[in-house]
Order: sequence, then structure tokens, then C-alpha cells
Amino acid sequence: MIMDIQKHPLIPRHVFITIRNNFNAIDNVLSLHYTNHTSNPLLNKILGQASSLTQTKVTITHLEQIMEITDSLYEIYRLDEELIIKFTSNTQLAQRREVFIRHINEWIQTHQQLNTVPPKKSSYTTEATFALCKSLPSSPVSFLKTSPNKIIKPRSANSSPTKMKNRSLNFSDLKNDSSRFKFKEKLESIESSKFNGLSLLERIKLKEKLRKQQEQDELSMQQTPQDKYQNYLLTKIPMIYNAIYQLYQCQPNNCKTFSTKKLIQTIQDSSSYPVIPDEIHDGMKLLSAKLPTKLDMIEKNDIKVIRVTNLNRDQDLKTFDT
Repeated sequence: MIMDIQKHPLIPRHVFITIRNNFNAIDNVLSLHYTNHTSNPLLNKILGQASSLTQTKVTITHLEQIMEITDSLYEIYRLDEELIIKFTSNTQLAQRREVFIRHINEWIQTHQQLNTVPPKKSSYTTEATFALCKSLPSSPVSFLKTSPNKIIKPRSANSSPTKMKNRSLNFSDLKNDSSRFKFKEKLESIESSKFNGLSLLERIKLKEKLRKQQEQDELSMQQTPQDKYQNYLLTKIPMIYNAIYQLYQCQPNNCKTFSTKKLIQTIQDSSSYPVIPDEIHDGMKLLSAKLPTKLDMIEKNDIKVIRVTNLNRDQDLKTFDT
């Protein structure tokens, strides 16, 4: 059973939940990478995939917050001016999550005076992150705007390209600088590696997907952390509701009461992917808030139950589509 996150006197709990979710997302996509590859992946690639998984932007700053909690679970290094990420050990994901939550609680105990979790700056972030990641947008398509706008040298009013009096022609000025070709070759090499052999149609689709992702990111930036977490919980609602509905259908009575703790464990066991108990609990609270006449969470002292009545799957789930 995964331990709970302790309360911090100044930092809201949802901040640590977001950090934990980002850690889980990075772990999941990094583990998935190693199922098909033996080489360590680019950090930008992993952050992009983690963003798609969480439906929120996961950036280098979020990773630095994870490294602030503990830097013992990931190794980051540079290779050919690229940032690479890898696991520090072959520990199972479930065990890594338990270790990370333990580190979160240890950090909370030793940083009671802080009101935020600062991103940890280290050699790879100060030298590589700002020099590389700030200069290169996270998406390969936006990065490959390879040519800057042409700048024309200003010409004085009395000058003329056909009149060059009292000036000797310097033929060295007409030579093609080899650096131009080296720069072009470098860009072509980068473009080839970034596109990884994608066809024109695939690149167009990728560009459209990244454009939509950018729009979602801009919208996400306008949301408060609470809004982001609620939107994240909404993605869990169908799974949580369906589990409750199945248990509801198995019993003859119209009004049924379930132990919250046992219900959370049942949902965890039936889920096709790892899910955190706290998220299930918060998802059930969101369900009861949206469907107050059908789900009622009762939490008094040691009594924690949820009362369920008159469920209608199609009608109930439509409430969350509006």
C-alpha cells in the first residue's frame, strides 16, 4: 500500500500531488522507452511524452522540482550537446513510487519554513538547460525554423552599387565563407536526426499535433494549480464511476453503502494502469459533488463510507461532458 503524503504547514497538498504525478508520468514513459530501446533517451523526448500522458506541460523546471525532493532516482548527463536521462537503478516502478513519496515526506519534515518547492539547480541545469533548452523549443518542428530573417545592410543615400569611386575591389569579400556551408550542413544533420526519417505527410501531421498541444499548453498556463488538478481528476472519473457502478449492480438493494477504503482498493485492483489512492479518493469526492443525490461521501472520525443510490451510467457520465 502506497503511503500518504504528509501535510506541510505552508505548501498546499496539491503541489506535492502534482510533483508526484509528474514523477509517475516520467517514470512510465521512461520505462516504456526501455521496452523497445537499449539506448538512453533524450530528456526533451521524455518530457514531451510525459506531457501527453498527463495532459499538462511537464518541463525541465518540473524535473528540477523532482530533483529537489531527491536526486537519487534519475541520472541526467550531456551527450553531443543533448540532455540524456536514465534510471539510476533497475528498481520496479511501484517500489520507486514508494521511495519517492518517502522522500517527499522527508523533504516536508526538513523544509517546514518554505512556502514553495524550489527547482534544484545543478551543473546540468545551469550550463545545459539554459544554454540548450531555452534556446531550443521543446517541439522539433518549432525548433527547425532553421533560417533567421534576412538582414540587409543599410546603404547610405549617396552610395550606388555601380559607382565605386576611390575604392579598390577586395576579391576576398566575394569568397563564400566555408562556415556558411558548415552551418547549413549542421542544420541539415539536425533536421534529419530530429525528423528521424519522417515523410512530409507525417511531418505535417506532427506539426498539427504540436500546434494543438501548444494551444492546450497556453490554456493550461492560464489555469490555477487547483483547476489543473481537477481537470486531471476528470480523466479518472469514468474509471472510478464504472467500478462503483459494477459493485452497485451486484447488490439487490437500491441504496448501498461501501467502505471508502475497500472501494479504493477494489478500484486499484481493477485498474488496467497504476492509480494512486489519493487520486481515487479525490475523484470520488468530485463525483459526489457533481452527483450529490446519487453519491454521498460520509467521513466522520473513523467512519469513511460512500452511500450510492439510483445510478444511471449514461445519464450520470453526461454530467461530466458539460
